[in-house]
Amino acid sequence: MSQENVETVRGVFALAARFSGVLSAGEVDRYLTDAALREYFDPEIEWVPVPQSLLATSSYTGYAGVRRFWTDFLSAWDEYVLKPVDFVDCGDQVAMIMRMTARTQELRLDELWSSLFTLRDGKIVRVEGFTNRDGALEAARLRE
Repeated sequence: MSQENVETVRGVFALAARFSGVLSAGEVDRYLTDAALREYFDPEIEWVPVPQSLLATSSYTGYAGVRRFWTDFLSAWDEYVLKPVDFVDCGDQVAMIMRMTARTQELRLDELWSSLFTLRDGKIVRVEGFTNRDGALEAARLRE
């Protein structure tokens, strides 16, 4: 099942990559419909943003929460690109390492970030973001 979990996360990333640099905050509802999200996410999905971000003050649950997370995230950046670096099989979890390149008027980023995806019955039930490469691996207990 764990390789299937990796493939599910790859599919989510492929969905996100299609909109990377194209999707604006105002278009999230149009593209991230319940039908599109249902393919990968459990209806009770919990999306936990990186703790150091402005988004960390909000709670994002369910399909509406996923849309709200992406609306909030996209509102923070003038440009962004996410590129996968690695997908690490952690059993019922998958650590995804990505290169986050983004720009606002006053800030430019080019960093390795990570996310930890928790899956149950082939669907993602939790996504937790980290602003460093090892955050997801540490959360999955693969790094100390």
